[in-house]
Amino acid sequence: MTTKVVMLQRSNRNVINFTTVISARTGPHSSRRKVLQRAGMSGWRKATITETEVAGPNLQLIRVEVPATVATAFHTPGQFVRVKVGELQSPFAIASAPGSSHFEFFVRTNGDVARAMSALPAGDLIEIALPEGPGFPLERAKGHSLLLVGTGTGWAPLRSVLLALRRRRHEFKNVVGIYGALTPEHVVFDEEFSEMKSEGIDVRVTVTEPISTWTGPVGRVQALLPTNGLEATFAFLCGQPEMTAEVAGLLKSRGLPADRWYINY
Repeated sequence: MTTKVVMLQRSNRNVINFTTVISARTGPHSSRRKVLQRAGMSGWRKATITETEVAGPNLQLIRVEVPATVATAFHTPGQFVRVKVGELQSPFAIASAPGSSHFEFFVRTNGDVARAMSALPAGDLIEIALPEGPGFPLERAKGHSLLLVGTGTGWAPLRSVLLALRRRRHEFKNVVGIYGALTPEHVVFDEEFSEMKSEGIDVRVTVTEPISTWTGPVGRVQALLPTNGLEATFAFLCGQPEMTAEVAGLLKSRGLPADRWYINY
């Protein structure tokens, strides 16, 4: 595991007339929906970089203080926000739970916006729009088991679910997470996973390129999927489309009801 280094780390306002975003997709019968959102003077709010943590190779965990109007609009785990640094903008899933004035983003720094945001020192400003997308239906899943499957930075919105769920663990049955990473150095949040274990949240981690000291599972997340007991389960998935499609197919073939799997991308 890499040593995690914390680097406490503004950007001028640039306004566009329209921006096109793609909403989250939920279930097998829904489709991508393009949403035209006005991003004029009232569409962007300033937010402050408060902390940037090196989480792994080309991976950063970025903490941002957001205004109250943005914080209160984040009501469902799995939602995303559009972030602007200079003239660059991109959507990012929120990796923290609703209810805080700080948002966390788990990003890969090979993207222009993520790289620019990661380079800003603490106290500098970015611009942020209101949270969007339906997120994952945690309320609808109450009283059922939960299965969360994600790979890479696709774990970000699923982490939001788990952090929200920890406050109300008693409202759900079994909770299992399956998190896939490239190498052990790319495994993030391992300390959180250990804490969650004692709370009845079982997160299982697999890597596709192990090293000699790795003792956990090796291979794709598909190999760790449950084979039965899915009739009373909700599944939340996030990652590459090929992975999520294959996982959804496997889960349905093993008894997961067709209307109980949700994809956010």
